[in-house]
Amino acid sequence: MKPGQEYPAILFMTGETDTRVDPMHAKKMAALMQAEAKNGLSQERPILLRIDTKAGHGQGKPVAKADRREHRRVFVPVLAVGD
Repeated sequence: MKPGQEYPAILFMTGETDTRVDPMHAKKMAALMQAEAKNGLSQERPILLRIDTKAGHGQGKPVAKADRREHRRVFVPVLAVGD
């Protein structure tokens, strides 16, 4: 991560109860990129963080998995509009 560099739209996803990968890693990286990247708060190439409060590493109910798929489905068109 280089301060002032422009990055593509990014969607970080993490599970609050993940026991293998601390969710703080995604939180810190998203915050760093939002603060330091040229497009950190951009509407066209956003840097976003999604935290699933009911899932961890490989855990979660099918509804939570459907929610994650929906977030990705909505996010992907953002990539196409940004170019």
